[in-house]
Amino acid sequence: RILMIHNRPPWDARAGGGQRVQHELATHVAAGGHDVRALYLGTGDGAPPTPYATTWVRERGRLVLDAAAIARAVRRLATSWTPNVVHASAAEAGLVPWVLPPGVGLVATSHHPDPPPVPPDLPSLAPGSLGRMRALQNPLLEAALLRRAHRVVAVSRWGAEALVSRGYLPATRPVAVVP
Repeated sequence: RILMIHNRPPWDARAGGGQRVQHELATHVAAGGHDVRALYLGTGDGAPPTPYATTWVRERGRLVLDAAAIARAVRRLATSWTPNVVHASAAEAGLVPWVLPPGVGLVATSHHPDPPPVPPDLPSLAPGSLGRMRALQNPLLEAALLRRAHRVVAVSRWGAEALVSRGYLPATRPVAVVP
């Protein structure tokens, strides 16, 4: 049982290569006889049929709210269908490690060729810092996902090195590269 999590489906107009790769991987693994489910933000309206089950999570429009909604959906799904492994991509899956049942493997893929730096310290809650805090949500959520994953994958050697040099992962953490 494999749960694939991405922020949006590959046929969404805002989707990019990461979403397409996730869909192709889910399709291939399902064709191999595995029980695959995908979790996407959206409503599913107009979605084409897929060879895997799909769970839709209503998009909230704010990254941290979408991340919380995805984590809640994973927790709900695990009450009736517990995955053996979760393959998560995107910052929106950053809270998922905290809701997974014990024993579930977590693989995280960073599709970013040039991720922004993760700040070593959070800014204070001084007046005017709300915009800065919002800008940090993406790298902080993605770093949380990557740091808690059992296996980490990057799409290039440069991307793998950037995850270390920009504070997402410690230098001792192995990162598999799958171009």
